[in-house]
Amino acid sequence: MNTIYYLKFFLKNIPETKEYKVLKDEQNRLNNILQNRSENDISGAFFCFDTIDGLSICISIKDIQAVQMLFDTGVINTSSNNNTYNKDLSIILRNEKEEFPIETEDSKGIYDLIYNLDYVSEEDNMFLPIIDVDGELNLFNIKEIIYIEADINIIREGQKQYDDEDSQ
Repeated sequence: MNTIYYLKFFLKNIPETKEYKVLKDEQNRLNNILQNRSENDISGAFFCFDTIDGLSICISIKDIQAVQMLFDTGVINTSSNNNTYNKDLSIILRNEKEEFPIETEDSKGIYDLIYNLDYVSEEDNMFLPIIDVDGELNLFNIKEIIYIEADINIIREGQKQYDDEDSQ
């Protein structure tokens, strides 16, 4: 079974998303660049990569609002939560009209996200990682997030998991 990998970008001032078929190595490279970037990082203003379709793409890193690292194994995955969409987490990005809903089973990750947002400052330059129910990585530029809404039951479940680990 061949897995097909995609990068789906949400960019400032571009109303439609940009989606590209890429090698897994390109997903890993972008993940590494975005999650290990600091405010004073001068390693590069652009992420340049080649697509499987034969395009060379360069994207300004400062204009990335979010990126989804998707994959398709050719198997139809139905969410285990329910047959209709269950919004576990919703994010609204700066200058976007629509919310970005995410269905996730990573209750510890969501608990960490909500708990740690209290400690994020205006100077922080990071991409927030969220893994969705399909196991796909979503990275959000923390400076582009203006609103987050999460299901309280998921947050409580994450807290319970931490409490259970601490009591062992």
